[in-house]
Amino acid sequence: MDYSSRRRSFERPETKKVKNNFALSFIKKHKKILIKSGVFIFALLMIAQLIYPADYMLPFQKVDGIDYGGKTKDYVINDLDEKYRNLKADFYVKGSNSVYKSVDLVDLGFSNFTNQSRIDSYSYPWYLRLIPLSVLWSGLVILTENSSWSNIAALTKEIENAR
Repeated sequence: MDYSSRRRSFERPETKKVKNNFALSFIKKHKKILIKSGVFIFALLMIAQLIYPADYMLPFQKVDGIDYGGKTKDYVINDLDEKYRNLKADFYVKGSNSVYKSVDLVDLGFSNFTNQSRIDSYSYPWYLRLIPLSVLWSGLVILTENSSWSNIAALTKEIENAR
């Protein structure tokens, strides 16, 4: 019995090499221009990050669950202060699920609302400015210190627990 014919059936068929690969030939032909363009774009992004204004929030930055990306810090501070001023505390009678009385926080003595120091902690530090494309992702990872005032919902729960 001749096993040579069987052996041939398990051999890999020969593949033809593609000689005219457009992408590869384009890269080889325009190698210098592509490298110079890449370096130029990289330099442009780094310059943009270095001169990004310090008084603006980073893109995609959220405070209290609200997207303030690209807005000025003064606008964010005024907006958050206004939201805290308009926050109400609900009082319940023990054993009841309905609100007995809803009172503004200003009426309870919480009149000095300021988010200045909190928003100032959302800065874009110089060492992050040296990392390429950090202007796009650092707004998602820079967080302020956890405090009981860091979220409107947390503030409401704190007032409810204090009753």
